[in-house]
Amino acid sequence: MGLTGVHITYEPDRLQVLKPLPDLNAQPGAIILRYMYHGEGFADIWFNGQWKKEDDYSFITEQDDSGCSHGCAAKVVSYGKKDWWVGFKTAGGSISWAKVEDQFNCIDTFGEDAKCDELNNSPAAE
Repeated sequence: MGLTGVHITYEPDRLQVLKPLPDLNAQPGAIILRYMYHGEGFADIWFNGQWKKEDDYSFITEQDDSGCSHGCAAKVVSYGKKDWWVGFKTAGGSISWAKVEDQFNCIDTFGEDAKCDELNNSPAAE
């Protein structure tokens, strides 16, 4: 069972603005720094001296052309360097930490995976 997590950004992602973004006062060519992607389009960014935490940035297109759900006004030009560590409790009761590198299943709240829904609704998950 996951207990907590720590996200460490050593170097942020760099996003290039392709179309004007009035809410950020950003013009084409500007670079936005993305420090943490939370999923479903939400992220923490730094732009023009302003920190924006967990705002909706679903206008960003990833390098593989995924992600953008409307507007497509910015694109990832380079990925930074980040680590994500999770604290968890094993079935035997031990508490430990692990670096997340795609080895955990069922960590996406909105993943709509039947196996995960079953696991998350089991009495052991409470």
